Amino acid sequence: MNIREIQQKYWAGETSLEEEKALRAWAQSPPFTEEKTPFRTLFGYFDTQKAIHSEQVVQPYKRKKLQNWMWAASLAAALVIPLAIYVSQPAQEDPQLALYEDTFSNPEEAYQETKKALQLVSKKLNKGADHRSQLSKVQKLTAFFPSVLGSKTD
Repeated sequence: MNIREIQQKYWAGETSLEEEKALRAWAQSPPFTEEKTPFRTLFGYFDTQKAIHSEQVVQPYKRKKLQNWMWAASLAAALVIPLAIYVSQPAQEDPQLALYEDTFSNPEEAYQETKKALQLVSKKLNKGADHRSQLSKVQKLTAFFPSVLGSKTD
């Protein structure tokens, strides 16, 4: 059989073991041409993988008592820790009520305190607005007297 026919059968996956051996012998024999390069590379890879896998010795799986103990301990911890956290929490009748507990018993007192807090916020905001108006005055002066104040105009 012709080597080209064997090549075509090989790429189609239709070769016998004898034909593959003949193809391997042809690819590994001199002269080494470009036509032989894909086969040399492929067969070289197969040989390398075969050598690697034959060197590796597969050890039978042995269970160790320590590994079993560690697995059991981690499982127990995964179950016990959340349970301990849940049990240690103090019981509340309704957790939503604790968030909205009143600080004032008299509604009028609460209103007066809220009014004071809002007035303080308003005072601070107005103070910031005053500083902003003073800044605009400084900018106007800088634009009017650029050489005296040392700023540049466009």
